[in-house]
Amino acid sequence: MFNKFSQTNLESEYQLEYYNAIGLLFKNQLFLNKNNNLLEFNIQEIKSVSLKKERDLTNNYLLFAVACLLFVLSLSLSAKIAWANNIGFGLAAGLLLYAILKRTFSYSIVLFTNYSHIFSIPVNPQDQEEACKLLDRTKRKLKVQNKFMLAS
Repeated sequence: MFNKFSQTNLESEYQLEYYNAIGLLFKNQLFLNKNNNLLEFNIQEIKSVSLKKERDLTNNYLLFAVACLLFVLSLSLSAKIAWANNIGFGLAAGLLLYAILKRTFSYSIVLFTNYSHIFSIPVNPQDQEEACKLLDRTKRKLKVQNKFMLAS
């Protein structure tokens, strides 16, 4: 007389497998922390996920410009003050060398979905290892899921 509908077991669907400061990995979902907001992604809709390392050159360009300015100022003051020439060239050379050798990087998680959406989530350099661990587990889960999809 009455139809019995099977209810889905939410506990098995939202079974927590791994978590850290970057995000949460459940059985069927991935939650990523972006500016203290959790972005939810369904595992079946994720095509690929990776950690992007990009060199940040804005500080290098600024230091290079300051070194060039010091070089020009030391040339213009060399006729008036003799010791300014040596100090200016020394500071300009030091800043130029520091601008060339200084390396700062920014990290972000790049996630591609099956619907051609691209999400980029910035990661602090201190949290890089945690992001790698979360992405490693997510990639393993995606690999297993892709094997099941190929088999069916």
